[in-house]
Amino acid sequence: MKISKSSSKTLVKWFVLLATLIQPGCQESQTAQIQEDNSSLFIVDAEPTTTLHVEPTNTPEITLTEELTLDSAFFLDIPPPRSGHAMVYDPQRQRIVLLGGRQTVSQEDRLFNHLTDTWEYDGIAWTQIETNHSPESRSIFAMTYNAAEEKVIAFGSENDFPNPWQFDGQDWQQINAEVPLMPESAVYYPKTGHVITPYQCWRKCDTSFYMTWHFDGKTWFEGDEIFPYGEAGQDPFFVPQIVYDSHREVVVFQIQWPWTFEFDGQTWTLVYGKDDVEGNLPPLAGAFNMVYDSHRQVVVLYGLARGDSVCRTWEYDGKRWEEIELEMNPPPRAWSAMAFDEARGVTVLFGGEWDGQDLNDLWEYDGQEWVRRDFSLRSD
Repeated sequence: MKISKSSSKTLVKWFVLLATLIQPGCQESQTAQIQEDNSSLFIVDAEPTTTLHVEPTNTPEITLTEELTLDSAFFLDIPPPRSGHAMVYDPQRQRIVLLGGRQTVSQEDRLFNHLTDTWEYDGIAWTQIETNHSPESRSIFAMTYNAAEEKVIAFGSENDFPNPWQFDGQDWQQINAEVPLMPESAVYYPKTGHVITPYQCWRKCDTSFYMTWHFDGKTWFEGDEIFPYGEAGQDPFFVPQIVYDSHREVVVFQIQWPWTFEFDGQTWTLVYGKDDVEGNLPPLAGAFNMVYDSHRQVVVLYGLARGDSVCRTWEYDGKRWEEIELEMNPPPRAWSAMAFDEARGVTVLFGGEWDGQDLNDLWEYDGQEWVRRDFSLRSD
């Protein structure tokens, strides 16, 4: 297939899903043409003529000569497929940092290859960051942006690594402050200047509850704040999610039952999960993702409801959960990662695994729709 533009060399911004270009029935002799307004792309000589939508914003600039071939069209550089990785937005450098994860070797035997690579996404392209030092390969761990240090901090893992690491955009540095637990989620709390993480106590405890641990940049210490979440020994359905609602100045903590807790710096309060609280968030299955959208002042949750095979999108405004009816959600997955890009005002979802297959697709959600962003057409 050849791709041509009716006018001479022009600098344009656009985004096209190659998966829809390379479709059954498209022959190499066929030609694709872009309209003068750069809004549509036509497959000429196809039966019938096909119109493909082109996104003109938030995409790389490319120079279209009179003619391009698919030899010069390729996927964006993108992290390899993975699950159990972590992503966090760095507001100082205005990019999303991705670390680690795992690749499936044998789903049946639960064998994985754990990763240690670092990537960054600036809203246009992924870049792999070559560092002199890096954390041990890990998956299913906590990572957040520590605003007090202006660095990304990662700690914990299903691989059982005790020391946290911090990333300044150039290199990773290990912190000599052994983590007394293996947390799965954490958040920076501006009121105290600490990174906090709730840690679950179950099976070995007389009652099932979460303990709150704090990190001040040098040491970990256990806070006085605890909160129950069920009967003694009851499985808490692992991998809760925690975010900071900057508008209401509270931490929002979500477990799968679904119970929603909020923390005001002194007390944890169960705000959703009681019969007298409105909302329609169902019990969640497996791992889910949650971020705070500071532009729209809502918590965004993406995941599976128990007994469902389709991932859905919910939002929480501090009063109730509401499922957002969308034309399309990203395909189902577990152990994916999500971050909110404050500069562009979009939620970014990447990777995960489903039915034994690791994923590396990239999606963005602006409160109106999910759009896939990991395909692009470039010229050399």
